[in-house]
Amino acid sequence: MFRQRVPWTDFSAGREKRGWKTRADHPDPVPAAAAGRLADLFGGLVAADCAKAQPADLLTMLMDNTANAQSIDRMIVAGATELA
Repeated sequence: MFRQRVPWTDFSAGREKRGWKTRADHPDPVPAAAAGRLADLFGGLVAADCAKAQPADLLTMLMDNTANAQSIDRMIVAGATELA
């Protein structure tokens, strides 16, 4: 089971304030890699049989989160500092 210790909103708020750059004194996690891992995680959950057996609103939420994480990943890789 996946357990995220830091809420995504807390994690992303600090990164956004720094222009989505990695802190020099703490290079891990790399923002693009973290966003990519989240996109992969959410995408894997969408494809999982156990998720398909859940209420439709959960699957919709997972698909939305997958799209959001993919957008953030593309944004960071492109060097943008704000979501379009």
